[in-house]
Amino acid sequence: MSASPAISVIIPTHNRAETLGRALDGVLAQTLAPLEVIVVDDASTDGTAAMIAARGDPRIRLIRHERNRGAGAARNTGVAAARGDLVAFQDSDDDWMPGKLAQQAAHLAALGPDHVATFCTKIDYGRARRGDSRPERLCYGPRRVLCVPHPLDSVTSGDMRARLMRGNVIGPQTALIRRTAFEAAGGFDTRLRNNEDWDFFIRLSEQGPIGFLDEPLTLVIASEGGISRNPHYSAFSFVTIVGRIRRRITDPWVLADHYSTVASNLRRAGKDRFARRYLRGAIALRPLQMRAYLKYLYTYL
Repeated sequence: MSASPAISVIIPTHNRAETLGRALDGVLAQTLAPLEVIVVDDASTDGTAAMIAARGDPRIRLIRHERNRGAGAARNTGVAAARGDLVAFQDSDDDWMPGKLAQQAAHLAALGPDHVATFCTKIDYGRARRGDSRPERLCYGPRRVLCVPHPLDSVTSGDMRARLMRGNVIGPQTALIRRTAFEAAGGFDTRLRNNEDWDFFIRLSEQGPIGFLDEPLTLVIASEGGISRNPHYSAFSFVTIVGRIRRRITDPWVLADHYSTVASNLRRAGKDRFARRYLRGAIALRPLQMRAYLKYLYTYL
């Protein structure tokens, strides 16, 4: 990889004209300038296209979906149009530290061509982790914010396949990915409207090792009403992803936890009968864990 790699930054957006400018400013202020910034407007109705046109910045390319297809489809569209050897994703309501691309590009180059991606620590604004006893640290910013290292355990880089079976630790905004590896992994599953990043990074980890740069370079700003909170989307995505990976999970406790999580999402979606099926599976795998019994009881209340 050359000293100045060609990086395409893809920003999917839907009705985020108020925050998209901040995301664009953070990308365009990078000390390692990206080759291009591709904004994929996923059928917005709030004047997003007009806002970008008013900026008059030739570094920004706009692609529009005529119907809303979801963030995964928008990212796929951006990568299909990308010219860079590396791709990075930013969300339209988040921000980056100025050295994000430069540090990650140098890290990926140092790791060698066998590594398919690298990801970094993120800073969460406006989000607390209740009941979490794991050590955390506060990072710099205009106010005290929670700095959440990802991942929060000993498996931080290299072969991430087994770790990602337990749950996602990589956010799209934190990653820098070789475009060839993205394409080999098959991109994002467009049927999933949330948790599509977990599904994608499982498949990406099968393409090769992934590096971890323990630097807080991504600022994720919590927003209300996001698709991650939609119970029907969550139920479908968890059922789909756990169904795909359950035969590859060797630890029965991990699979039991996934079944319990699927059941919780099914309950929130009003599908108690299906939730009981997964809870029975969780109980069979971990018969001494009382939480699953209580959740099973709650489905009748």
